[in-house]
Amino acid sequence: MSGHSAPHDPANGIHRGETPAEEVRNALAFIATLLEEAGSRLDLVVQATMLISDRKDYAALNAEYVKHFPNGLPARHTAVFGVPTDARVGFACVALPAED
Repeated sequence: MSGHSAPHDPANGIHRGETPAEEVRNALAFIATLLEEAGSRLDLVVQATMLISDRKDYAALNAEYVKHFPNGLPARHTAVFGVPTDARVGFACVALPAED
């Protein structure tokens, strides 16, 4: 799967999130939907890349991120990135297919 942040379309009332934690929740909920459409699930993610725009947000972003993987964290890379948006966090991940 390619990288994604939380959806953001203010004209339609869709916002990434007011806080770093909310932005992580919204981004991972969006990714969970994409994974389901592809025949996988968030709990089958084996590698994630967390891209953050400000080092100061790391603790809050990470505290929320770990809540979404209660059965064990996937391998992860974290990097600071700069993009021309207001996104605090973006994710790219690799997940196994769900067994039928």
